[in-house]
Amino acid sequence: MGKWEKATLDSICQKKISTLTVKDKGIIEYIDISSVDNIEKKIVSFQTINVQEAPSRAKQILQQNDILISTVRPNLNAIAMNDVISKNMVVGSTGYCVLRCNDANDFRYVFYFCKSKGFISSLVKVAKGASYPAVSNSAVKNCKIPLPPLKVQRKIAETLDAANELLAMRKNQLAELDKLVKSQFEEVFGANGKEVNLVDYVWFQEGPGVRTIDFTSEGTVLLTGSNINDNEITFGYKSDRYISNELARGKYSHFICDKDDIIVVSSAINPERFDEKVTVIKEGQKYCLNTGIIRFKPNLEYLTLGYFREFLKTNYFKYQVVNKMQGIAQMHFGPTHLKTMKMLLPDSIDLQLEFDAFVKKVDLTKVKVQKAIDETQALFDSLMNEYFE
Repeated sequence: MGKWEKATLDSICQKKISTLTVKDKGIIEYIDISSVDNIEKKIVSFQTINVQEAPSRAKQILQQNDILISTVRPNLNAIAMNDVISKNMVVGSTGYCVLRCNDANDFRYVFYFCKSKGFISSLVKVAKGASYPAVSNSAVKNCKIPLPPLKVQRKIAETLDAANELLAMRKNQLAELDKLVKSQFEEVFGANGKEVNLVDYVWFQEGPGVRTIDFTSEGTVLLTGSNINDNEITFGYKSDRYISNELARGKYSHFICDKDDIIVVSSAINPERFDEKVTVIKEGQKYCLNTGIIRFKPNLEYLTLGYFREFLKTNYFKYQVVNKMQGIAQMHFGPTHLKTMKMLLPDSIDLQLEFDAFVKKVDLTKVKVQKAIDETQALFDSLMNEYFE
């Protein structure tokens, strides 16, 4: 990469993105900040609305393959490529910096660069604001990208596409195993069971909200919502946080997770994907809770871990969560809400034990698939580092 000269993003993208005017009429497809999944780097939803009823932030008229980069919380790297196909005008929020590459450069190559750790780090360094950090459009466009010839850009994009597709395939295998467990759960338990108060059968605790002053560069991992994806705990991002082992043994010792704790993300989540934010602490994993994370310990006299873990993913529980969620920018719920929620208590502990045995078998297969995912992710990260760092 060292032999490639660098150029600012501004120099390889169109200078001006057209915007809506008072003369525009009709229906638009509106992509707001919540439309982008910062994990998958995709547009997962959009609003179909009349332009006259559109919010003031609905301004930027988008084209296919425009790269959208959220200018708020740049550490989350909420970016996506516009792939919305519609007869209506597609409009993006002013909360995005829109990059429209010129013909001399490959938009896929630029998109991958915008997913790189170096790009994220450069934006985090210039972000302003403590509780709601943000960057300007000019800060994004001033970032410098290694610029090989167009032919090389295309080759790099193809290589990264192949690695990304392999990663997606293996993640899909994991998702299918989760569906298998869910199907077995529904077949065995359905919506049956005695409705009881959740708090009578389950202990739960939310993270303390660790102060920024207590963050360290290494030590005990501080578990946050960004670390839990597809029901697994993942690390390796520059945004990962830690506290010292001394604080973990002292001040925050009551918030250190135990093996078999069931973990749920309770803040800044997409309600429709709540069931993907449930996981279990495994042997040898040592994490400290932070705010926006809740751990559960079911009463094992009445509930098995496997049953309760899957129960938390059911529509029966998810609908309660969605109805209790509060907030606009960051939807959340907490222990106060959980105290009012219900759960279904199966009549037979034996059925739960049989289900747990099935779950353990599936989990063994998931471990193998997860290992393959980790290896593929390591390959992808290595390639990204080779090309962009």
